[in-house]
Amino acid sequence: MIIVTGAAGFIGSNIVKELNRRGRTDILVVDDLKDGENYKNLRGLQFIDYQHKDDFLQTIENDDFDGADIDAVFHEDDLSEGDQLEGGDQQHGGDPPGTAHTIISFISGR
Repeated sequence: MIIVTGAAGFIGSNIVKELNRRGRTDILVVDDLKDGENYKNLRGLQFIDYQHKDDFLQTIENDDFDGADIDAVFHEDDLSEGDQLEGGDQQHGGDPPGTAHTIISFISGR
């Protein structure tokens, strides 16, 4: 399985599109589609499931991916306030604090 966060955005949806072109459809798309605006970017794309970004973070924190065969994670969602970029600069975005760090910890522990 491949996980793409921010999958409904321009970059994330194009990653899913390219993965589909390469024959991959075992994709978990993660985003916040509550306003419905970006859903159009996912039309016509193949993926196994959608998960709201808050539910995805909870799944990670609960270690519910234990035993799942995850080949790659593309984290294309916004960094959040308090997440530091290389060089100490901070990026302000829409994710809950620590999102990037949570995902990095998840990947590192696998």
